[in-house]
Amino acid sequence: MVLLKYSVVIFSILIHSKMLHGQAIDRAKLEQLTETYITASYGMFHELLSLPNDANFQDHVKQNLNWMDSAFKTRDFQTSILKSEGHPLLLAEKAASGSRKTVLIYLQVDGQPVDPTKWRQESPYKPVLKKQTEAGEWQEISWSYLQNDKVDPEWRIFARSASDAKGPISMFLTAIDIMKTEKIEPTFNMKVIMDFEEEQGSPNLPAAVKKHLEALKADMLIIFDGPPAPHQQPSDLNVRRSRHCHHQTQGFWSQKTATQRSLRQLYSQSGLQTGAASGFHERRGWPSDHSRFL
Repeated sequence: MVLLKYSVVIFSILIHSKMLHGQAIDRAKLEQLTETYITASYGMFHELLSLPNDANFQDHVKQNLNWMDSAFKTRDFQTSILKSEGHPLLLAEKAASGSRKTVLIYLQVDGQPVDPTKWRQESPYKPVLKKQTEAGEWQEISWSYLQNDKVDPEWRIFARSASDAKGPISMFLTAIDIMKTEKIEPTFNMKVIMDFEEEQGSPNLPAAVKKHLEALKADMLIIFDGPPAPHQQPSDLNVRRSRHCHHQTQGFWSQKTATQRSLRQLYSQSGLQTGAASGFHERRGWPSDHSRFL
């Protein structure tokens, strides 16, 4: 539960320069907005998790691509298919009034292959809510409990890709819904690129980035892939480095490195600037006035 609520707030912080009914949005207000809208988001999360998403199966990819396409169109994004040598990429775009800056956001849609016989529930693609007993076992409880006023933060949602990486997708879409309902206007254009074969190492992503370089051109890159790090701060990825930070391990991924080389062409002037938590940029020696990039 904490994962979903925290990441909605983190994305909202990235719109720190916005105004709500003429008032600046501070962290307390963002927390309040999250509490207000989080319950309504669980239904969407359940629906998304119910879609099988193993990239080895074409029908899985098609189901998820169609769902994502509909989800973004419903939120007033323009969508298009970017062809690659493997599964296609989905690009969603939304322009902000008067903005000259663009943020490119990466979302991973596929999940790791799964052996259903190893799961202690009916199916990894049928999400369930569980609580931990005194004996340390996870016991299934009714999903309807999430509609209660008091949700125990120690409850857990069990399903394939609940955290890596349909959790971030649900968080992102919830943040967009909050912005629309509360009439919060971003000061930057948004492009969202969706990858349907990340768990296979994104073998066709580097070539696709080069092929669709103009369509993906942006001033900043944000990667939503997995849950928050244990230190509860945003992680940074510099396109000049060949390191991909995963939520469990840090390693050198050749395909990611190749993609980063391609992305350098998109960020040749300013490199990559990410993160918005207090002091995050200063601790890394980045400009404190990072908002100038947006």
